[in-house]
Amino acid sequence: KRKSGFAAAARKAIGMQQFNWLTSCPTLLGLLRTFCLWHAPSPSVCYIDQEGVKKEKCTGQAMQKACRGSVISTNDVLTSQLLARSQFGYGYMSINLRGRGLC
Repeated sequence: KRKSGFAAAARKAIGMQQFNWLTSCPTLLGLLRTFCLWHAPSPSVCYIDQEGVKKEKCTGQAMQKACRGSVISTNDVLTSQLLARSQFGYGYMSINLRGRGLC
């Protein structure tokens, strides 16, 4: 079941400046530059090191147990690695928070 008020709760928890990073001037200029200069790469296939992902999940879940006991998904690990290796300061990803007790 969808819970209303998540945006307000997130804004309160992390602060207005952090919450509004997506609509900040540097972010918008970066998006504009990307749209103007970006060219689609050739498609490729990558194999995932399943043992490496499993190891990262175990390490991350040990840290999470001290906080809330959340489960770390394979998508969490792969997204984190992609953003870290690409040296992005921020990442924007849609996530499903239903039933996770965050609101």
